[in-house]
Amino acid sequence: MTDGARISMARYVGLFALIYIPLMILAAIVLNLIESKSSQGANVGCLAAASLGTAYLFVKKHRRPFLKGEYWTILAGSLAVDLLWQLVPAIPLFLAGKMTVAAYSIAVLFVGTLHGLFLAFMYSSRMVGKYVPKAAP
Repeated sequence: MTDGARISMARYVGLFALIYIPLMILAAIVLNLIESKSSQGANVGCLAAASLGTAYLFVKKHRRPFLKGEYWTILAGSLAVDLLWQLVPAIPLFLAGKMTVAAYSIAVLFVGTLHGLFLAFMYSSRMVGKYVPKAAP
């Protein structure tokens, strides 16, 4: 992959973060207002919306799905953003002594695997290819 492609994909990883993080903040506010005990559905919904939005904007500009190198870059970058965001609610738990690094690591390994598989599907040619405009007959 050329440096130009890396710079281009860095833009889309940043775009994923700009969609995902505000959606997660909004979901947290709404879930707090309705006093919900679980945020798993909201987390996956935000992940889906951010990955589909990012993929859609990529296809809209480039008129094709991700190439192999682009796919792995957007997948790794999006997963990194997701896992770093998962650290945010854990920091107060660490500081209060309510969670150990070992317990958090196991949780991140589990959640990271599931989210990675989910993102791999959402960025796959099967999903992203649906956005590619059909060639005129």
